[in-house]
Amino acid sequence: MVERLKAAIEKARIARENSGPPAASRREPASAAPSAAAWSRLPQITPDADWLARNRIVTRECENPIYSVFDQLRARLISVSRARGWTRIAITSPTMGCGKSTVSLNLALSMARLTDFPVALFDCDLRAPRIARLLEADPAPRDALPFFAGQGALEAHFVRVDDRLAVVSSTQGAKRGAEILRAAAAGKAIDGAVATLAPAISLFDLPPLLSGDEALAMFGRVDAIVLVAAAGETRSREVEACEKLLEDAPAFLGVVLNKAEQVFVDSYYTT
Repeated sequence: MVERLKAAIEKARIARENSGPPAASRREPASAAPSAAAWSRLPQITPDADWLARNRIVTRECENPIYSVFDQLRARLISVSRARGWTRIAITSPTMGCGKSTVSLNLALSMARLTDFPVALFDCDLRAPRIARLLEADPAPRDALPFFAGQGALEAHFVRVDDRLAVVSSTQGAKRGAEILRAAAAGKAIDGAVATLAPAISLFDLPPLLSGDEALAMFGRVDAIVLVAAAGETRSREVEACEKLLEDAPAFLGVVLNKAEQVFVDSYYTT
């Protein structure tokens, strides 16, 4: 599987270099700056530090040195996104259990630690939403389904983590996720949220690519895709199947290998 991942990463690099105008250039530009009033109306939540640690969310408290790995991923994604004019990054996986939601939330919190870098995180895995459970905060994140249906104001659906992360997620799954995400109302709701909140980057936690067509329904609404694979679990044939589906996707940024047995962190800043 490692060789297959290396090949996918190289393929993504070549695709980035040869890709045409990004999807972002074909959309109406977002607001020049985030609306302080809009952000202030979002209910603020305070996740429990111990709960986050138990669920491997390490980039808010930064006590586990593994947070630096996500900071490195943050730096690379921001660099590529700025160079290409991308503002909407989707994160998916071949199958369930690869940790895509954990990666999505860690990356969102890592980005939101940057000064003047607001981030919006959309939990688009409507059948099996995970972000709300990973946060486990009071007040809990609101129901995302009315948001994607275009019902109600942003503060009825989004919550704010600290000052620079807005999250829309659910605690309960729903059927017919693909139909909801493909509807014009979902696209209008996403565009409206991005225009109002004006995040520096919007992250979209998509359903697994091989679990149905929900992720495919979002391809036209994002600029680039990141694939999360699980070390020792994801099979080469699954990566190959994803590569075929990603041929019709927006830009493919590459593969994140999650659940690796060894992660090398420089001890200079951790001793």
